[in-house]
Amino acid sequence: MRNTLLFILAGTLINILLMAGCFLLFLVIYSVFLHSRIGDGAMAWVLTIIFLAALAVSLIIYQRVIKIIMRKINNRQISNG
Repeated sequence: MRNTLLFILAGTLINILLMAGCFLLFLVIYSVFLHSRIGDGAMAWVLTIIFLAALAVSLIIYQRVIKIIMRKINNRQISNG
């Protein structure tokens, strides 16, 4: 029970950090490549799109990492049991 709780808490923390990293990365990409073309007037829309993209990308990465971890745990349990 305790291991499950720790796994969930660690996964949540990693997912939040991953999303923040994706958000910052997409914000830097926008500011370097697209800011001069889009301008300041659309900043609310740009931040919304960046947030949603960061959310989607972080969830996809998190899901793939969890699948890899679960596969390793299951393989370890099969070989031990």
